[in-house]
Amino acid sequence: MRDPKKKTCLTLTFLFALISIILVSVALATDYWITSNPVRNVTVIKATASINFGMFHGKKITQSVSKTVDEIWVYTMLSNRGMFSFNLWVSTLVFLCLGLVFGLVILIFTCVNLATTPIETITGPVGLYLWNSLACFFTFIGVILYVVLYMEDLKENVLRPDELDLNWTSRDKTYLGWSFWLVVVACLFYAVNITFVVILGRDCSAPFQKKASMNHIGMEDVMSY
Repeated sequence: MRDPKKKTCLTLTFLFALISIILVSVALATDYWITSNPVRNVTVIKATASINFGMFHGKKITQSVSKTVDEIWVYTMLSNRGMFSFNLWVSTLVFLCLGLVFGLVILIFTCVNLATTPIETITGPVGLYLWNSLACFFTFIGVILYVVLYMEDLKENVLRPDELDLNWTSRDKTYLGWSFWLVVVACLFYAVNITFVVILGRDCSAPFQKKASMNHIGMEDVMSY
């Protein structure tokens, strides 16, 4: 009968990996990686604005004489205006997608471990440790790259040149939004998963060590005879 502790660790590993995949997927699909509240440095007409966008899309709401809502497409910002680093943006996407791929690998191999007792090392706890480490690593690199993008470009400005000419500014009024923090939480879940797998590997290795010790004693008895 399967060890209840091992089953619990495997179930938690599966659950946390699934949560991480969902969190990163939701983050990529939502428009709140960046939130900003630009102001216009003129006293003639009072105007306020709010901007939010994600990895692909966003919107800008401007309240002046009337309220206007404009769509924001990140690729347009990159290709036509060069408002922030294309390389950092693409690299962030690539690493997050790699993290998702290895997250799916974790789900597959966790199911294998729950259903069977794998013989190959790569399909057992060692493999789960590897997949969780890679998923955590790639997701963490994605987080770091986006923080660099924010610190170097987005923190200073998220406005178009024509908006800057009208005395709008977003300096020190731009922040990382909740979509970004979902990815940070996903990375933490992968890190917790590594702890579960270490416990799982320790529990799995004990029976094998005991068996190897018994075999060694048996061989000594045979040699003595």
